[in-house]
Amino acid sequence: MEARAPAPLTAPAKVEAQVRRRPAATPVIQVQGDVVGVAPGASGMLRVHVDGQLVQQVAATADGFAIDVPASTSGMITLEYVQPGIHFVSPLGSYASLARMAGADGRLTRDDCECTRISAFSTALQHATETMLGRPARNDGEFRNAVRQAGGNLGSSATVLVRLAADPTLLPPSHDTGLALLRDRPAFVEYLSSTYYTLLNDESAALDLIPAAEMDAAGLPERFALVGPLLDVGRPTPTTALVVEHEGDALRMHAPSGSLGVSYLGHADGDALVMVPDGEIALVNPHHRCPGPGQLWTERHWKATGTVLQRQWASDGMEIWRVTSESEVSFPDCPYLEGYVERWTQFMPAFDLARTGLLTDARRFHGERALPIFCSTAGQHNGVPMGDCGYAVHRFARNGSGEILELGHKVDDDFQPIQAHGRLPFAWTMGTDGAMHVQAGEERTRYWVLDGGDRTALGVVHVSDAERETGYASLAGYSPMIRVGVTDTYGARTVPGAWGYATFDAITTPTIDSGASEVRILRDTSGRSVTWEAGYTGIVERWTTAWGRLYSTRYSRPTCLAPSSECRPEVVRYFRPLARVGDRIHGIEEMYSPGGTDIDGNVLPPAVYSRPQFHERREMPEGVEADGATRPYTGHRTLPPAGSKRGGEQSAGLLRAD
Repeated sequence: MEARAPAPLTAPAKVEAQVRRRPAATPVIQVQGDVVGVAPGASGMLRVHVDGQLVQQVAATADGFAIDVPASTSGMITLEYVQPGIHFVSPLGSYASLARMAGADGRLTRDDCECTRISAFSTALQHATETMLGRPARNDGEFRNAVRQAGGNLGSSATVLVRLAADPTLLPPSHDTGLALLRDRPAFVEYLSSTYYTLLNDESAALDLIPAAEMDAAGLPERFALVGPLLDVGRPTPTTALVVEHEGDALRMHAPSGSLGVSYLGHADGDALVMVPDGEIALVNPHHRCPGPGQLWTERHWKATGTVLQRQWASDGMEIWRVTSESEVSFPDCPYLEGYVERWTQFMPAFDLARTGLLTDARRFHGERALPIFCSTAGQHNGVPMGDCGYAVHRFARNGSGEILELGHKVDDDFQPIQAHGRLPFAWTMGTDGAMHVQAGEERTRYWVLDGGDRTALGVVHVSDAERETGYASLAGYSPMIRVGVTDTYGARTVPGAWGYATFDAITTPTIDSGASEVRILRDTSGRSVTWEAGYTGIVERWTTAWGRLYSTRYSRPTCLAPSSECRPEVVRYFRPLARVGDRIHGIEEMYSPGGTDIDGNVLPPAVYSRPQFHERREMPEGVEADGATRPYTGHRTLPPAGSKRGGEQSAGLLRAD
């Protein structure tokens, strides 16, 4: 488009003529690609859909095809390849996105977008977004956010599609393709159950059959994050994350808590980043059964050996990486058990952390913000040099100083409410890496604001590191940063009703799930609460408030009202409200349970687990009273309905293929 001259400050004395020009014609885009996961030389029908409507189809061979995408200014475009027993799909995106990637020649190839390769993975990707939204995505942003919610189970869906495409005789008679089976959720769950989940054995081996995208290691960002699945981009909750950054001629990967505080070092090898632990990551389980004579206990040794990172998908505004971790399992004292190698694969969207600068601004941290804290756990967790030690309010002063507030237990040894007054000073500064740096004790934690969330709770990628006597330690993750701004606290009048918890929404199944469950926490005015789900009531707790905080106690008997010799507290759930957004209350939750005894029989203080949480007011289930009076809980759990219409704000820093 030609640049237009600026308008004159005064109107010209005479206008000779005004010429109206027609807008330039929108060009047809030719897509050139291939199909993987079918027999070489196979042929089928190639179809182009815009918002689900068929607009073009041609006969094509899997080894290579070319098809025109008609001119369009709106709608999401998909490619489909169909042959007997196989139905693969690839989401191309909006027409504007395709035109941007195709460039002046109007041809879209794999050099421009991995979406031109139709495969089991691209099909799993499209299926995931349709399942999460309950319909096809309406725009590129909605598609990206849906992928981030569903990422955890992309591997299972892709594995199913790979194996059913390779052997369509495995399909049940009622379904003619793997995609048709995936879309029929009840039938898919029944199929997996009736076949003892054999289709999902060794997922990594099946996923290895899907080629990875080409990668230029020299073109990698200075540092980037791979982030696990979210409940909702607009309501950030904790999830796993990896952060990879250049370190001299090598790459260092900061891993989540499963790495036991040990980072990885590696390099590029072809289309992969090969990372190995920079120290030993190992665990020993002394209580494994040895099947030999006498059925004696033996030790099970587990050791992480490496992780391979590959770019699986590259499209306009999005990259998705395949992360394959490998470990060794052995039984050195049991000759009847053979050791083996474990491989586990997951898919994670990638983000260039250099592009988070607009969100990672010092002004977003000023005041009181709740963030995760890290500390040395060498004396607590199998000698691990660093651990996640809770979630607490940080008070950022504008002069670069600050304090972490209310550190310490919120219950006493008898599980009764108490106030915590512990504090820890810290210093902060904005680093040259674009992150907020917080130095609290030995630990330095870097924060990059990745997601706008609901503006009160922002999604933050973080890396904490420190030098220990045993060497360098680090941990990475993703958590909400909550702005402390609540003016009203919990009291007896605000607690009763039906509430949902963020952590109850995550369900682990081999299917793509929307994350929207039917869980309700029903609290009545007498101080009783019950868990309601799918028509059943379960866990009974007693609630009370103190200093504006909510305490819910689960006793050894559901009829207990207070501690006694027969009523032992088993769990106390503490919640401090920090910020309210509509019907949602963000805050800090701490779970307390009995700490047991030491080797001398001394009673240990309560064990505690701290995390960010939100309570969200929900409708009271139909036909259920506030006291939760329904049928008794039987342990049965129904799968939640598929489809969610929740959305979120645009995220920063998505790696691009340009």
